[in-house]
Amino acid sequence: MIRDCISSETLYNEIFTALSGTLLRSIYGYSIGGKDDPLLEQAMEFVQNLCEAAIPGNFLVNTFPSLRYIPSWFPGARWKQVAREWREQKNKTLNDFYSKTKEKIALGNHEQSIIASSLSEAKALGLSSEEADDYLSHIGITLYLGGTDTTCNVILVFFIAMIHFPATQQKAQAEIDEVIGDSRLPEMEDMHQLPYTNCLIQEVLRWCPIVPLGVPHAASKDDFYRGFYIPKGATVIGNIWAMSRDKRFYKDPEEFNPDRFSDPLVPPCPAFGFGRRECPGIHFAESSLFSIIASILASFNIKGPENIKSSAPELVSTNDFVFHPKEFEVLMEPRSVKHAHLICSEI
Repeated sequence: MIRDCISSETLYNEIFTALSGTLLRSIYGYSIGGKDDPLLEQAMEFVQNLCEAAIPGNFLVNTFPSLRYIPSWFPGARWKQVAREWREQKNKTLNDFYSKTKEKIALGNHEQSIIASSLSEAKALGLSSEEADDYLSHIGITLYLGGTDTTCNVILVFFIAMIHFPATQQKAQAEIDEVIGDSRLPEMEDMHQLPYTNCLIQEVLRWCPIVPLGVPHAASKDDFYRGFYIPKGATVIGNIWAMSRDKRFYKDPEEFNPDRFSDPLVPPCPAFGFGRRECPGIHFAESSLFSIIASILASFNIKGPENIKSSAPELVSTNDFVFHPKEFEVLMEPRSVKHAHLICSEI
């Protein structure tokens, strides 16, 4: 049986490619041509640029808004050129995917997709072609963003948790073995029969919220909160990390304890945002997380590398807007010869 250490960056790229393939086909009817697909590379660059741009302190202009009036040639104003380049790259990415879908529709050889269905309904909603193009091109890329990078990083955090807390891994595996056996992998229909596995996923999301400070928003009108005046237009940051550590809801919040979510009174951590600003890709992300994590638990034993004397990987980010763990290595060992054959049959 294969017992090789895998880099977390390799895992990230493999998962990102797989999720992108599913999402791009669902949203645009576009089938990627492997890891080197030019549109996939374009999308990955867009995701990276967005994550860097969203870090509140990454650009001085976010701290001193008056710097926006400095001309781009002025020393220290290179951020203006960077912003222009990233905006152009963003527009090219969303327009390239959207245009390909429209071209296939015009030729009559398109697959069913969210964009194709939405375009057919746009006229019924009274939207002009310009309005439909603007709305749908942005909706498409937003759905893609909501289901890729965040989901990949949650799975990396899951690997770290399983290395640190093997007892929780074994308990989830025992549940999967009892409910499903070892003749197939878990499917979406099994979700409600695997309560502990679902609790484990909820605890991964709480233990390390993947967007710790949420997505910054602007107040749409003047407001007061607990005596604090919030003027219209002020940037509002929802501290999801602090919510995940609230002792009123989560006893011993620094402990990794999936069993806490077996209590129906314990609320799930709002890892994907909350209210009307909840991540639009939440349903795809939750389904993907269950499918991937349950299948990994069913098939593999997850361990830290045996040939390295260092401690288990730390839960430390690379300082991105989305929590991206620093690179680590993980050992994925098939649970048995039968599981190894099952894995090969599913590839």
